[in-house]
Formats: sequence, structure tokens, C-alpha cells
Amino acid sequence: MALPTLAPDEARIRHTRIGVNYSDINVRRGGFYPTSPSLPSLLGNEAVGVVEEVGAEVEDIVPGDRVGYVKGRGPFHSEPGSYAEYRNVPAERLVRIPSNVTDDSAAAVLLKGLTAATILDLSYRAEPGQTALVHAGASGVGSILVSWLSALGVTPLVTVGSPDKAEFARERGAAECILYNKQDFVEEVRSLRPDGVDVVFDGAGGDIFTRSLDVIKRNGALINYGNAAGRVAPFDILTLAFKGAIWVTRIAVQHSDIPFYRRSMEKILRFVADGTIKPHVSRVLPLAQAASAHELIESRATMGSVLLVP
Repeated sequence: MALPTLAPDEARIRHTRIGVNYSDINVRRGGFYPTSPSLPSLLGNEAVGVVEEVGAEVEDIVPGDRVGYVKGRGPFHSEPGSYAEYRNVPAERLVRIPSNVTDDSAAAVLLKGLTAATILDLSYRAEPGQTALVHAGASGVGSILVSWLSALGVTPLVTVGSPDKAEFARERGAAECILYNKQDFVEEVRSLRPDGVDVVFDGAGGDIFTRSLDVIKRNGALINYGNAAGRVAPFDILTLAFKGAIWVTRIAVQHSDIPFYRRSMEKILRFVADGTIKPHVSRVLPLAQAASAHELIESRATMGSVLLVP
């Protein structure tokens, strides 16, 4: 299959690692994003690779550079395409990978790290001495949030699905781990923090979101960034007043501009390089087994990230 002609502002990337995200599953299922492509379509919004060729207008990227990116052109999820051996990518989306960061580590954190940066640098300014509850604290985004919050001097409590995931989260800075399959997280959080936590970071959605309102301090915050447990049901906004004047938002990485995107990517890669964030790759599968990668993520059997190799 012939590759599309390289546009003047693009670079052709030979992928070495492709990140798999729950957002890919949302696109595959359809009906979640208003700009999702019609299927059949390539999936994927992030990858790491080597620059093979650059367009006539590209000046700061050269062939041979190791780079990573999140998203191509258009609104987020409207034009996926990283599940491929090669891809033409706008040069403004490319970020060089430091020499002391492996392809595996970079691919494990790009989109997940951008999500965490959107949360902590745009949506909620966490402060030393606060306490946070991170749902799914062993997941890709969850584990990055735990590490980042711990580095900021915030005490992270987490919910996880198994003792192995609890140990994984503790290694990244979790102060307390709640096994949501065996313990009621509302009761456990209230026993650990009778006044509640300052903020909840929720990548699950569904009933987890609704019940999280019961563990937050007055004037605290609830940040949703995912829907692994289902979409959040509509609710009466007065509920937030009755629960303690809680502030709620649903973040979206597609609204970050290029300067924020590049700063965030560079920041996340620095965190990996200096050990603040310790990426964990649960599985690396051939690109031909992308369906198996989705099944692994949907089963909640993984910790950290799942990658594909072209």
C-alpha cells in the first residue's frame, strides 16, 4: 500500500512502538466521540518512531531523529491512524525522545502523560499537604497521577483491583490502597479521612463517579477523565451544593493548544528521564494482535501500559 504524499509541514515516521489507550476502544465501539471516524478505520493516537523524511517546510526535525507524538491532524479522535508501520505526522506534533528514555518508556506515557498534565497543570492545581483519591491507581494514567501527586507533596489514596496492583501503586507513591472488589471505597476513605479528601481523580466514570461525591471535603473537587466503568449519568447540579459545594469537571486533552502540548510532552519525558515517573509496560504485542491488546485492557488485567510493535 502506497503512503500518502508528504505535505510540506509533515514528517514521515517509521513507528517502533505504538501506545494503546482506552480511547482507542471508545473509537472502535463507536458512539462516544462526536468526531469519531466511520469504520472500518485505522485506530490509535500515539506512537514513537524514527523520522524517515521531512517536508519542505520542516526545519527543526531531521531524518534519523527519535520522536514521539500524540494525534495527527483534525480534532482529537477524528483522524486516528497510529496503528500502522509508517505515518505522515504534522511536524508541530513531534517531540524528540531523550537519549536516556527508551522507546517503550516513551510510548507508555505520551497520551497518558498529556492527560495527567491537562489535569494537574490546567484543571486542578494540587498543593502540598492535600489528600487525593485516585481511582484505578495502577492504570496508565492513574499510576502517572500517583507519581506526580506524590512528587508535589500530595498524599494519594488509590483504589485498585488486586493485591499486585496495590503493591504496584505503593511503589509509585500511594499512601493507602483500597481493593474495590472487596472493600467499599466510600467507607474506607471515610475511615481513613473522616473529613474527606481534597480531590478525586476519576478515570472510571459510571457509578464510581456518583459515589465519589460522598468522599470529598466541602468545596473540594472531582475530576473525571475516563469512562472505563461507563458514562456518567446525568444528574441534578444541585446535588453538588448538597454534597458540599463540590467543583466538578470532565477534562479533554483535545483542547490543549500546541505550546501547552509541547511543554507537557517535554515535561513528561523529563519526569521519565529523572525517575519522577516510572513507566511500566505490561505487555508488548505485535501490531497484528491489536485486538488482543484491546481485550487485555478491557479485562482490567493489566498495570501501566500495553504497546504494539509494527
